[in-house]
Amino acid sequence: MTRLMILGLSALMLTGAAGCDRAKSAFSRGGYVEDGVRFKPRVQADKEDRAAFSVSVRSAERAPEAAREGARVEATRYCIKHYGNSDITWEGQSPEDEDIVIAEDGNIYMNGRCSTW
Repeated sequence: MTRLMILGLSALMLTGAAGCDRAKSAFSRGGYVEDGVRFKPRVQADKEDRAAFSVSVRSAERAPEAAREGARVEATRYCIKHYGNSDITWEGQSPEDEDIVIAEDGNIYMNGRCSTW
């Protein structure tokens, strides 16, 4: 009876750990993964005003909707890390826009500002 309980708990723990790895890989520091496509969005803060930033996603033409979501996730991470909240005011195109403009180089570019306290 005890062996069966230990075996059952071990199997349950292994299954749970595998699920955590999959969730972690979608939002890891190595980028953002959606529909099997990995993007590495990059946030660049303004030197004069760190609340203002630009975010870019390379090769967005591979999956524009996933790239747009990757930009939103990375911008949100930046604002939470530096300002403690996820409120962003977008300037120009934003991740909420249905039609995202992809630049000639295949990348998307967005500008935003983190809401400060």
